[in-house]
Amino acid sequence: MKIDYMDGFQYIKFVQGKANIIFFTAYNDADFNMISDNFTNNINKVQEMFGLRDVGYSKQVHGDVINIYDGSVKCGDAILTKEKRVAIGVFTADCVPVIIYDAARDLCAAVHSGWKGTYSQISYSTINKMMQEFGSKAEDISVYIGPHMRCCCYEVGQELMDKFTSDDLYKSDEIVVDRRLNLAKCIELQCIKSGVSKDKIYDVNLCTGCSERTSGIKLHSFRTRKDQSGRLFSLVYMEE
Repeated sequence: MKIDYMDGFQYIKFVQGKANIIFFTAYNDADFNMISDNFTNNINKVQEMFGLRDVGYSKQVHGDVINIYDGSVKCGDAILTKEKRVAIGVFTADCVPVIIYDAARDLCAAVHSGWKGTYSQISYSTINKMMQEFGSKAEDISVYIGPHMRCCCYEVGQELMDKFTSDDLYKSDEIVVDRRLNLAKCIELQCIKSGVSKDKIYDVNLCTGCSERTSGIKLHSFRTRKDQSGRLFSLVYMEE
C-alpha cells in the first residue's frame, strides 16, 4: 500500500501485475458524489491523471446486480471489465468498496458492498460470475477491501445483528462485537467461500468513521455528515 498525491488528489495505491488499484480519500474535500457540481470534472481529472481511455461506474442501488462494462452507465453494484486502460469503480461513504483482480485472465471487478450487498454476498457472487463466465480460478484472484465504516464504529440494531448472525456463512464467526458489525470480516468469509486464499485478501484498514482522528487521513462518512457527506471513489484499471 502506498499513499500518492496528484492534481490535488490523495489516494491509496496498490499495484499487482497489470492492475492498479486506487482508493481516493477526501483530501482537499475531493467529492465523487454523482449529484455534486464537481462530479464530471473530477471524473475527467481521473481519466487524465492516469491516461485512461474511459472511466466506468454504475448507478448504485444497494442490490446484487453485476454488470460487464460496455461503456454505458447501468444500475447495479458490481462492474467487471477485461479492457485495458479502462477504469471501473464504485462510490462509497461508509459502505465497503471491494476490488477483485484475476491476474491470469486480466479481469477485474469493482464492487459496492453496503450491509445489504454484504448480506446478499455480492462479493461471492461477483467472483462466481468471474469463474463461470470468464474461467477465473480462485488461486489467481486477489481481493482489496477499501475504506469503510469498520467494526470500531459501525453500531447496528438488534434486527440487523440477528439477520447476520443467523446466516449460515456468518453464524460461527464473531462478526458482531458489542453491537458493532464487521463488514470486512463478512466479505473476507465470502471470498474464502469462493476459494480465494486468505493471504490474497488485502485490507487498507481505514475507517470512514474515525480515520481522520486516528490516522490523519480524511474520508467521507454519510453516518457522520448525513446529506452533507461527499463520496469516495475506488477504482481499478489494467495497463496494456
